[in-house]
Amino acid sequence: MIKYLVKYNQSSLYKFSTDDNDLDIINSDYCIDYSFWIPEDGELIIIDKNNNRTTRKVQKGDLVLKMYSNTNDSRDREYFVVNASETAKYISKRIEYMERRNRVESEHEACGNCDCER
Repeated sequence: MIKYLVKYNQSSLYKFSTDDNDLDIINSDYCIDYSFWIPEDGELIIIDKNNNRTTRKVQKGDLVLKMYSNTNDSRDREYFVVNASETAKYISKRIEYMERRNRVESEHEACGNCDCER
């Protein structure tokens, strides 16, 4: 059986074989150029280098990945839409956190950057 291990404070992913106790590092790949969270349901319109359009349905919480080119032409990009309940839950929590953090920062600036608790 193969098990994959990752730890919160490390950037590596490990592959462990329980059959032969072999441990390998899975190299990270920098193939993702940008990632975008979809804040509400809608359509994603992708316009390629030749002005061709592709339309895809997206839902709140989807993750859109813009990939680096697999050719010598940097304009050759692929986009992937990842839809999983885990991503939707994460983005909801992230949005709540960012709104709360921004509100606290604004309140802190309004009081003249005093030593009040944030």
